[in-house]
Amino acid sequence: MRNIDVIVGMINLRKAYQRAIAEVARRHGFSRLEMDVLLFLANNADCDTAGVVSEVLQVAKSNV
Repeated sequence: MRNIDVIVGMINLRKAYQRAIAEVARRHGFSRLEMDVLLFLANNADCDTAGVVSEVLQVAKSNV
């Protein structure tokens, strides 16, 4: 497998994930960022401060 195949595969996976999350967020009235934070917290319960979440997700603390 060539490097470009891996890169294209990752891009396609990211796009599919974004479409799926956007649909779930729309259905439940959440923004994309809110969904990202909720999913992060669901999978990383020990990372429970705005500082940690904002650092990992690379968003402002005020968005957490």
